[in-house]
Amino acid sequence: NCSEGEQSTSSDSCVKCVIGTYRPAKDPVCIKCPSDFLTNGEGKTSEADCIIPPCNEGTYYNGSKCLNCALDEYQDEKYQRTCKSCPNGKYTSSEGTKDATSCTTYCKARKNVCPQNAICVDTDSGHNCTCITGYVLISNGTCVYACDTVYCLNGGTCARSRSLPMCICTKYYKGTICEQELSASELSKNTTDIIIGTSIGVTVAILFLILLITYICIRMRSRTLLIEP
Repeated sequence: NCSEGEQSTSSDSCVKCVIGTYRPAKDPVCIKCPSDFLTNGEGKTSEADCIIPPCNEGTYYNGSKCLNCALDEYQDEKYQRTCKSCPNGKYTSSEGTKDATSCTTYCKARKNVCPQNAICVDTDSGHNCTCITGYVLISNGTCVYACDTVYCLNGGTCARSRSLPMCICTKYYKGTICEQELSASELSKNTTDIIIGTSIGVTVAILFLILLITYICIRMRSRTLLIEP
């Protein structure tokens, strides 16, 4: 006869009950633990030895109960005492991950990690938060619309638009943010262009007035001729 915790084989030898089973003296064969619990070793003799709960994928046994795998870890097997780290320094979006394919890049795993009006960009060393087009990063780490900051230099005016903000520079500066001072030749050319433009405008206005006066005079003369007997 085999002792408690053992059972007889076809060759009449005794072997220990495997993990997850037990055998008291009154039973002829090893009995499976209820509810998929496990024993903490072979050769157990009582249902009371079924102490390890059925820790499924995504969990591990900490000695008393099943716990979810932590962030950036996973477990693809049952009844494990530890979890596995994501390969290649990848990340998980939640605890209790069940397979390595759920491990992904930081920006995909950590949603909403960046402030409003910024996007997450993965890098070799981790990630960066980059402001979206038209927004700039300020000292408190938030992204604000460029026109709400001192965006245009040297007295330039920031004009809001649906895409990029646009700087309207004073007559002495140029550049995307009015950062370049005009040279003497550029200032001279601008002045010449203004004079020419003004002259043309004045000339056109004078010609228009002459034509208008001529038209009025002709109309008045025509009426006078019609009235005379």
